[in-house]
Amino acid sequence: MALLIPPVSFTVFSRTSPVLRRLAASLALLALLCGFVLAVSRGAWLALAAALALRSLFMPGRSPRLRLLGAAAAVAASAATVVVLYFTFPIMRERVHEFVTDVGERTRPIIWRGAWGIFREHPAFGGGAGCFDVLFEAFRPIGFHDEPVYAHCDYLNTLCDYGVVGFVLLFGASAVVAWKSRGARGISGAVLTGLLAFSLHLLVDFHMKIPALAIVFSSLSAFVTADTWIPEAAESPSPRLYGRGYVMRFALLLVVLACIWAAPRYRAESIRWAARERIDTMASAGKDVSHERDALSEIRRGFERARALDPLNAQAWSDKAYAETLWGLVEPAQSHELGMQADKDASAAIALSPIVAEFWVRKGSGLDLEGEWFDGGKCFAQALQLAPSRADIWYYQAYHYSLHPVEGGPALEAVNLSLRLDPGFLLAQSLRQRLAP
Repeated sequence: MALLIPPVSFTVFSRTSPVLRRLAASLALLALLCGFVLAVSRGAWLALAAALALRSLFMPGRSPRLRLLGAAAAVAASAATVVVLYFTFPIMRERVHEFVTDVGERTRPIIWRGAWGIFREHPAFGGGAGCFDVLFEAFRPIGFHDEPVYAHCDYLNTLCDYGVVGFVLLFGASAVVAWKSRGARGISGAVLTGLLAFSLHLLVDFHMKIPALAIVFSSLSAFVTADTWIPEAAESPSPRLYGRGYVMRFALLLVVLACIWAAPRYRAESIRWAARERIDTMASAGKDVSHERDALSEIRRGFERARALDPLNAQAWSDKAYAETLWGLVEPAQSHELGMQADKDASAAIALSPIVAEFWVRKGSGLDLEGEWFDGGKCFAQALQLAPSRADIWYYQAYHYSLHPVEGGPALEAVNLSLRLDPGFLLAQSLRQRLAP
């Protein structure tokens, strides 16, 4: 919404736009503004206000005095809007009070410090694409239970994933394009203001990880680039390298690749996600899964289908191992065979990504079902090394200890630590009651 409000507003107030276009833009602007207010996103509000002020301050073709007046007017208008909303919109008052109480932010700085720690360990090329959610575990502070997935700052997230090299390749090129487009005026100038607001909001969010937002951003960037770079192209025209036929063939090839290669992987992840969500719901409710035969049977089929659609999805292999160990509670007589299968599936996940603590937990659980208690212990130790502040990992360690008759003391210590990390962990509470002397 912050990206689209400036160009839509320009269309509404442009005298050169046809009446019907201005009317349609007015309706769109009304919807965007309503959504922008109701979303109660402090970051988006600040980003749009800052973008309007900065564009006014560096507007080409104006005197320094007019630039300063324009920037001051943008700041004053933004402040007046906040004041009006504060006294008329209860949620706005609540969000402002939270902002003041937390001195800006509470959880994001924790996530950002973790992201910076990951970057410091992998400064040149980063930890690998999509690494943040996994490597953050080594920097998770005690008592922090959120699952951030992304760094909530696309700039930091890029440093984590691809290091300085990737950061310069991506944002360095983007900065060059933005600099060459700085003189954009008219509708292009309004679009550039929206792009600036979007870029500022990336400081506190992960919009580029959402395909729809990335596509809108790319499309509007192409619009501004084409409009502002046309004069240079006209001065030194270059011959067309490829005809329309080549372009159409290339586009068709991309469509075929998307259908054959990408679509099955997206489908596999969708199936896996739905099945895993059902297991997590059971776990959070503290259900006795030994009585969930029908649900677990359906979940197992889901994981098997996801694994078949995308054999390179390590999480699908791990989740399948998870389901096998849970099925061992439904069919105890099959424990050994299920343990062997879980061990095999978890090993496949580890082969694809050995730095995920959960994968080692699944392998350890499978080994426990097989009766290989000592080898299972090595897997849980590896999981704790990767994620030392995760309550669920300590719970699995405690459960592993509880399987050995002489390890009741260490089991009790581990489950107590799990509950110190997360006092509301129902499964740990249940295990603690069972282990209590």
